[in-house]
Amino acid sequence: MALSETLYGKTPEQLAAVCAELGMPRFTAKQLTRWLYAKHVEDPMRMSDIAATHRILALKWAIQYPGVRIPSLHQVYYYLKRRYPERMKLLARKGENYYNQNIRASVMRDPNTIRPNEGWVTDTQDCDFMIQVEGPDGIEAIRPKICVIMDIKSEYVLSVQFVTTPVCNEIIRNTFATAVFHYGRPKAFLTDNGRDYLKAGFTTPVVFTPDINGTKRYEHSILRELSVEHHIATKYNGRVKYVERFFKELAKYSKIARGYVGNKPENRPATAAVWEKEQNRPYLWNKDEACKFIGAMIDLYHRTPSKKSKYLNGLSPEQAFAPELRYRRADLTFDEYLRAFQMPDSKARKVDFRGPSVNCDGKVFVAVTEERKKLWQYDGRPVMVKFDQISDEHCFVYDLDGSYICECRTPKMLPYFDAPREELSADLERIRADRKYLQTLIRDATGDWHKLDPATAFQLPREAFLDKAKLRLLDSRYSVKGETHNPRIYVLPSELPSAPEAKPQIPAPVVTPQEKAEIAEIHAAITRQKQETPAEDDLSEIHNFITKRKGEDDGY
Repeated sequence: MALSETLYGKTPEQLAAVCAELGMPRFTAKQLTRWLYAKHVEDPMRMSDIAATHRILALKWAIQYPGVRIPSLHQVYYYLKRRYPERMKLLARKGENYYNQNIRASVMRDPNTIRPNEGWVTDTQDCDFMIQVEGPDGIEAIRPKICVIMDIKSEYVLSVQFVTTPVCNEIIRNTFATAVFHYGRPKAFLTDNGRDYLKAGFTTPVVFTPDINGTKRYEHSILRELSVEHHIATKYNGRVKYVERFFKELAKYSKIARGYVGNKPENRPATAAVWEKEQNRPYLWNKDEACKFIGAMIDLYHRTPSKKSKYLNGLSPEQAFAPELRYRRADLTFDEYLRAFQMPDSKARKVDFRGPSVNCDGKVFVAVTEERKKLWQYDGRPVMVKFDQISDEHCFVYDLDGSYICECRTPKMLPYFDAPREELSADLERIRADRKYLQTLIRDATGDWHKLDPATAFQLPREAFLDKAKLRLLDSRYSVKGETHNPRIYVLPSELPSAPEAKPQIPAPVVTPQEKAEIAEIHAAITRQKQETPAEDDLSEIHNFITKRKGEDDGY
């Protein structure tokens, strides 16, 4: 039909032919007849009871394809079905996620090449029921979350963390550590690509490059310290993470839980609105009751055989995870496990001389244990700092190559005034002991030759330094100015001035007994003479009287 062709003047049969040509329904011819000859309207856009899509389509089609008949809907369906493959149409209509989950081919892996406990997988999920928790404004109803560590081969649940807060890296680490504690280390660990799974220090290594030119490179993470391979699951591909199968079973069991709200909007029961009411929240399960329910579901899941799983072959997860079938690695010591699960800081820290200590973003940790002397070797040098989840009041210091050095703690603050004498004395004694120990190290290393000025030491033969120095103190000075408050000058004994010659001593005369008796008589006579003279006290009294009178006369 040409664009300039008019509809007015055509018979109903001719209008029906036009509608058929444009792909319109048969009743459209009667509508056109009424608009043309009853209401005298010729503009198709004003014919309101005709579908707008047909009106617009008819106009566009007439403009672009004049004289060409519009195909019917069935003709279009037939054309698309014969012309294009179904997977292409599904990808275009439903998107990549639908395509990845239902159409895309997957890599076939041989289940016989992996043993139970060789590979683990982790994921998190919201529970399909609500529980009550104590909030700031009273009882709140929330959906708890679980973090699961599962064995890939047997689909056995190794560890579960049931929490009422968002799942963070700390919860994932705790779940992983619990599994390692009970079942040892796996060969590989499969995680999602979320930031909590890929946190630096946990699965992603923290890199340290101590040299300016970057020739040395040290990488540290918890998985690296445990020698566990890290694999990242394909994005938005639940089939790769076998824990998704467990979540489906969990969703099935959760239908009998109190406070069930469903896992999808279409599965939401009518009772969900009842449990959300404030007056009904106290009747929900608390955390302990919900944990018991989850534990019972997991036990039932472990004992249930599975015929659908290609890995289980009709066995239950409990049977497939039998101890004799498990993959085992050499166990680490308790200290090795403890240090492996410490989280390394994101960057290196320099050791401060005072303490010695390390400063982590404004928080100071001081080496207060006996191991602190090991940290002296790293004064002013970069070190790696690790933290555990037990307390944030201490940290652990390592060399950049991963060698353990010592533990540091936040220093104990004493009262500004009135500090306990025992604690103050202990701190001062530790400080004095450190200085004495350093002085001992200096003497052992230098033989006390460090006391001699460099110019004099330079002139001495090498053999002189083989023995401990025998120096003499020439002079010292006490001052409050300068870096050294007590400078001392030491010299060699040969540099001291020679001592003056000693005068010959005259021997004492020998006194005979007769001479001793005469001396005693002379001494007694002198004593009698002193007693006959005025006493010293009397003379002193006369002197004081004269002096006092003179002062009064002079006006004093």
